Amino acid sequence: MENILNQFKKVAPFIVEGVKARVTAEMTDAEVMVVIHEEIMTFFQKQQQMTNEYLAFDEDKRSTFAAAMYEILTPMADSFKGGINQKYAEYVEKTGKTGAFNFIINA
Repeated sequence: MENILNQFKKVAPFIVEGVKARVTAEMTDAEVMVVIHEEIMTFFQKQQQMTNEYLAFDEDKRSTFAAAMYEILTPMADSFKGGINQKYAEYVEKTGKTGAFNFIINA
């Protein structure tokens, strides 16, 4: 259940925007809950539609899409600051082993 809630937290900001746009002060709690439900359903339906559209792409369209996503995401990726996972650094120092697999299995 905790994993589900953590995953939901990732998409919640997108859903909240739709809810904010639709909810009014005059609405009852039940009406607000209906709006929240509808926005959750709409979000996941859009995600499913995007997946289906992507799967229908031919090789050229997939290549074009990948290039566009790379172009859009590169500036954001470049802005990330590298960080050190302190637990991983301690594991490497203690064992001399590197790699995520070693860390996950042996730590």
